[in-house]
Amino acid sequence: MKNGTHHPLFQNCNQLTTEGFEKLYRCYQDGIVRLDKIFQQEILCLQAIDTKGRGAKGIVVTKVADLKEKSKKNIKKRTNPFNNPPNENLIQERNELPTFESSEIIPVNEQESPKKIKIARHSPSKEEKDILETLFAYNIRPSDTVIDSALSNLLTYWDGWTKKRLEMHGVMKKEKKRKFQKNKNKLIIDI
Repeated sequence: MKNGTHHPLFQNCNQLTTEGFEKLYRCYQDGIVRLDKIFQQEILCLQAIDTKGRGAKGIVVTKVADLKEKSKKNIKKRTNPFNNPPNENLIQERNELPTFESSEIIPVNEQESPKKIKIARHSPSKEEKDILETLFAYNIRPSDTVIDSALSNLLTYWDGWTKKRLEMHGVMKKEKKRKFQKNKNKLIIDI
């Protein structure tokens, strides 16, 4: 076919011109030559295998490990504000700040880092355990007012108590009790 634009497949295509069709036809011919060469090398084993020129241009082979490393680097860049280049507003603000004499010392707060501060593991005291036992003595979930009053009592002993921590303590205690009962029943059956 001399002019492919008359083919019914390309009748409604506005983008394909005669020049574009010539390029497409040449690519088709190059592909046939390339496939014939690969067929003779790999299948028929008539020629030595030559992999040169087989890789498509612009396609980079990626591995899963490379993707993971790249995503870790991106996350580090996003979370660390010190890696970001300063913008013009920041530079202008720094220049406008008043200069201090060397005798004045400005304390730097080291806890302003963007990382979340972890609270150390806390083992409840006897008084705290008593409050927690009365709170979770029954199988039903205590009301919010009861939880709030228990929370205010617990905060007198340790300031790390939160409503979420209190609820998690109740869930864990219930789970521990369930496992204990399960093991106890298993021992009775084994005897």
